Amino acid sequence: MKNMKLYMLCGVLVLGLAACQAQKEPVTPLPTGEAAVEAQASVFQSLRMANGNALAVSLEATPTETETPFFYIEAARDTEVTLYYNFTKEAGDAQIGCYAESSKEKMSVPLDSSAVTEEVNNEMTISLQKGMNVFYITGDGCACNLSCEISGMDGKDIYYADTKPKDIAP
Repeated sequence: MKNMKLYMLCGVLVLGLAACQAQKEPVTPLPTGEAAVEAQASVFQSLRMANGNALAVSLEATPTETETPFFYIEAARDTEVTLYYNFTKEAGDAQIGCYAESSKEKMSVPLDSSAVTEEVNNEMTISLQKGMNVFYITGDGCACNLSCEISGMDGKDIYYADTKPKDIAP
């Protein structure tokens, strides 16, 4: 009888340990802060002054539902600028957006879901507010190549422009 109880106890322990081993690993949250910026470094290809002192950024990304900032611009005053953007992407949905850190009111533009693997060029007027303006991309996991250019802003009205947040940039 004692041996039977001992075997039963050992069997229960083995099953318990096996169940613990079969559990999935916890999901690691997306990196934030400096870790997120370092993760972005392999995705965002460039930030440059284009023709006529227009700011331009290019990136390759597989955007998720989480907003991924790709461009920061600090404006000295409220101003209207022209955003030129072109992209190619796989089947699926993606959008780019912009918000001023001071208001969090967001403007977003879907990247045309019918345009798959074909380059699409777009132009629109957007309002940048005084202070930091953040451009981001979201999507459902489709691969995108995106180039954005902002023109119509005087260089003296740009306090900061980079692919990294001001407090993290070198």
